Amino acid sequence: MSTPTSPTTSTAPSRTRARRSIARVLALAVVAALGLALPAQHTDASDLQQLTVRTTGIPAGTEVGLFRLDSTGTRLGWQESASTDATGAVTFATVPGQTYTLWAAETATTFPQYLGGAASLDAAARFTTPDAATSEQAFAVAPAPLVTGAVTWPDQGTTAYGEVNLHTWDAAAKTWALASYAPITDLTATGGTFTAKAPAGVAVALSAFVERADRSTASGWLGSGTTAPASLAAATTVTATEQSPVTGVALALVDVAPSPEPGPSPEPSPSGPQSPSPSPTTPASTTPAPTPAPPVTAPPRSTTNTPTNDAPARPPATEPRTVPPVAAKISGKPRVGARLTATAAPRGWTASYTWKRDGRAIARANARAYRPTTSDAGRRLSVTVSLRKTGYAPAASTSKAVRVAKVASKVRVAAAKRAVRVTVKAKGVAKPTGKVTVKVGKTSRTYTLKARHRGVLTVKAPAGRAKVRVTYQGDARVAKGTTTKTVRVR
Repeated sequence: MSTPTSPTTSTAPSRTRARRSIARVLALAVVAALGLALPAQHTDASDLQQLTVRTTGIPAGTEVGLFRLDSTGTRLGWQESASTDATGAVTFATVPGQTYTLWAAETATTFPQYLGGAASLDAAARFTTPDAATSEQAFAVAPAPLVTGAVTWPDQGTTAYGEVNLHTWDAAAKTWALASYAPITDLTATGGTFTAKAPAGVAVALSAFVERADRSTASGWLGSGTTAPASLAAATTVTATEQSPVTGVALALVDVAPSPEPGPSPEPSPSGPQSPSPSPTTPASTTPAPTPAPPVTAPPRSTTNTPTNDAPARPPATEPRTVPPVAAKISGKPRVGARLTATAAPRGWTASYTWKRDGRAIARANARAYRPTTSDAGRRLSVTVSLRKTGYAPAASTSKAVRVAKVASKVRVAAAKRAVRVTVKAKGVAKPTGKVTVKVGKTSRTYTLKARHRGVLTVKAPAGRAKVRVTYQGDARVAKGTTTKTVRVR
């Protein structure tokens, strides 16, 4: 009898595993030699910590974003966002030992900014979370300097809307750029007041316009009537800092007659004014304002808080012209991720766009197109289109608000030991909240899904087969959802 031999294929699996092991070791060696980064490994939920960010300087409900440093240590990427509670706190799930930074959305008294008061992500301060189950990080949001004052205009009936714009001079483009705006409040038939944010330590020029119930308008620039100044030297500007806000600014507007067919823009004379004109307005502390509005009051003449009034005399103001009437409108389906488009500017005109969420400007949303995020879900979006052209009175139109559809929810149920596990998920929303009704057999109870649950509820249930029906009522951003499933509870 011959001795049986092993099949030749019996060692093949061993040789295959050996080759794979060798290949993996070589790959790791190459990665180490080249300094490349391996893909980040999945982090189990039990390895996460709770980061509590305690903010100051912003009201409750302000959106705060979390950015995480990638594995290469060179780029900060968006992770998630949440709104502050009544105490100014917000919580995130973070990884111990990782580097992060924070961002706060724009509010009525602050500009959007990153941790440390930075205006850009690259300049943001960073922090590393400790190796602990919980951690805290303070986020002091710096307030913006304020410019306050009054605006007056001729009495021509009920005033429907008014707005003050703050402009900074773009030397490269040789034009005025919109820095911020504020609505005119306490509206009457002849005037109102305003409080506007200003870039700290930067000279700004102010313009304003109002629209009446009969669609007639009035507009003007501080110290220069309705015609926009051609250069910074020709504008009356103010400079505000946190320590030295500007108060008592007086803007006097004049009625603007509509022009159905605007003519070409007048070119400024290269040789300067050809006829004498009154000298520019001087500080109100020495010369009364030419209108009944409150005079400009500012500290003693300095480089930080004084209107610029040493410009050469300007030619007499010509009759202002208005832009063609344009009604702002939003096109597209108002849902998260969809593209919304605002009305385009008429040919030859410059348009600036300000997208608003529930009437408040959205940070970094100044393009003609906008894609709603999860922060917009369930909220009302509108856009203000401002039209400008040299030699013409500025005008603006705000669209009718559209409500963004809530994010669709997915409700799932699974059996657990003496319990059923309910999971509510919504794309882009890490922490859905709201009421959840769970019916196991004939027993029904309603629970409150909180942010700390991160979309998961565990409900006690008796062992055995049972029909489970779950109804999620939704929240401000997430739509309702329901599911029914028969499970076997162990």
